[in-house]
Amino acid sequence: MTKENYSEEFRRDAVELYRDTDGATGAGIAADLGISHGSLTTWLKNAGIPTRISVPPPRRGPPRRDTATSNRPAPGRGRTPANGENQA
Repeated sequence: MTKENYSEEFRRDAVELYRDTDGATGAGIAADLGISHGSLTTWLKNAGIPTRISVPPPRRGPPRRDTATSNRPAPGRGRTPANGENQA
């Protein structure tokens, strides 16, 4: 990926658009402008503009089981063969 050089005016306009658009996310503004989210975030930091964090809506329904912390053994770490069983 090549590094794009954006004019100072474009950067200021992007920061202003983000600042003046209620509820907008950095990712959304960046996508609308065809720039990377990282570039916009850098410009916002340089301008002293705090970024908004989008919070997902609350989940509905029963909680899901967290598979990352389940009690299942990791692959290859299951039951070991007992004496007399083949270890093919």
